[in-house]
Formats: sequence, C-alpha cells, structure tokens
Amino acid sequence: MRLICTACSRLRIASRATIGRDFHTTAIADESRKIRDLLAKFQDPESPYYIPPGTSGPAHEADHSTSRPSLSSILPSALKGSNEDAPKIQWRDPDASPASESVAGATEAIGAAVGEHEGLKSTQFRPSHERLQAGRKGAEAYFREKGFDTKGMLEWSVAWGDCDIHANNVNYVRWLESARLRWTETLADELSTQEVMNLMHGKGMGFILKEVSVRYRHPMTYPDTMLIANRPHSINPSRASFGMAHALWSLKDNKLAATADSTIVMYDYDHKRKGEMWEGFMRVLEKRSGEKRMA
Repeated sequence: MRLICTACSRLRIASRATIGRDFHTTAIADESRKIRDLLAKFQDPESPYYIPPGTSGPAHEADHSTSRPSLSSILPSALKGSNEDAPKIQWRDPDASPASESVAGATEAIGAAVGEHEGLKSTQFRPSHERLQAGRKGAEAYFREKGFDTKGMLEWSVAWGDCDIHANNVNYVRWLESARLRWTETLADELSTQEVMNLMHGKGMGFILKEVSVRYRHPMTYPDTMLIANRPHSINPSRASFGMAHALWSLKDNKLAATADSTIVMYDYDHKRKGEMWEGFMRVLEKRSGEKRMA
C-alpha cells in the first residue's frame, strides 16, 4: 500500500511539473504570436500602423508628424549592418542568445546619432563644468558680501523628481534642513563631540526648528546644482533662541534662487521642555554671526 501511495504522489508531482512547463511554453508562444502580429501590421500597407520603407515611426507619443527620416539614414555606418535592403523591423526569438554588441552601447550610439541629426549634443542637456564653476564663484562672492558663514556650505543637486515645472516649493524647506545639519557638523571644530552629537541627534541639550519662511526669487530646474550658505543671527539667551538666515544659489544660472530665515530654539530632549543656551555655544554663535548676543 505504501509503495502505491508513493508512486501516486510522484505521479502527481510529475503531472504538476509538466502542466507548469506547458503553461510557461504556451505563454511564451502566445506573446511571440502577439509580437509577430504587431510587426506584421507595421509592414502591411492597409494597416493604420504601416511604416513605409525609408521612414521611421514616431519619436514619442506626442509626435504626430508624417514625414521623418529613417534611422538608417542617420545612424553611424558601424550600426547599419551589411545588408541595407533588410527590413527595418524584424522579430527576434526571445529565447535566442543575446547579440554580442552591448544593447546599452547601441542605444547610446543611436541616441547620439539622432541628437546630432537634430542639431543637439548630449552635453547640451547638462551645464558644463566651466558653467558650474562660474556659478560657484558667483555664489561665494555673494555669500561673502552678505556676511554668510562660508564654513559648512552645502552643495546639492536638483533631481528630476524634485521638479514639476520647476523645483517644487516644498523641496526648498527640505534642502534647508540638510543645510542646517551640514552647518551643525562644522561645529565639531569648536564644541565637544558629545555636544555636537546631541545637537544633531536630538539628545540631551539640543535645538529644534520653531518656524521658517522662504522667499522664492528664481526657479531652479533639472539639471541644476545649488549651493546653500547659512548665517546665525539674533542670539537671544533669555529666550534660548537664535535666527538662521539661508541663501540658495543656482550654479547653473549663477543666480540667487531663494532666501530664507529660520527661528531655532534650544530644547531639552531628555526632559521634553525648553532648553538653555550654554556659554560655549553662545560664543560659537557670536563668532559665526559676527554679532553680540542680546542682553
């Protein structure tokens, strides 16, 4: 009886494996058929998807033009292949071995060729090193002129996801958070390691943001890099608070993108209450701001 049960179990397992393989094979065949049918529509003159020989399809979903050069007319000769009369669209078995030439390399070459044909260069999409360097010089000159603390400046890239039409307004406040933290890191040259760690990680006697206001002056767009500088001011020991001015500079456009001002208060994280500004920290603020504390 045990032998019969074992044989039945093995038969069921084998059947399931066979069904699984058959399903996978059927799915691949079905997808291959769909691809072949679609490519046939591109080659059928009666089809609305027909692409005449010597032309190429739309460059993007909003491209509704009807006359455009074929890729073969603008591709480098190394990518054209030896048979110029071969169909421009060919179906390829997905199980076949990959081509020896890198797909990424071929795609890059095609993009460069199309860009060159349209009068574009890939370098036109990103600001040059020289342009960014000019922006840095402009930023540093502005920061020095306005008395910003150039120690602890933050350089930050504008990501594609930071933008809608331009850099989203909310992101400026987030960038200021990172700039304040970067400035706090530089206090390690003047305060003890434990004091700086408390300020950065919200332990013991630290500080916390009370309010922030931003004035938007110039829209930043991708791709751009900003330089942010900070300047403490209005040191008020009785209120255990100080202000922090910020300037965000667009390196791509070499312009002031935004100014901001924050009010920061000392906070006792261990006892969850208003904190006190100790003498060593007040001296650092006076040195960095160039101002004397309030009486």
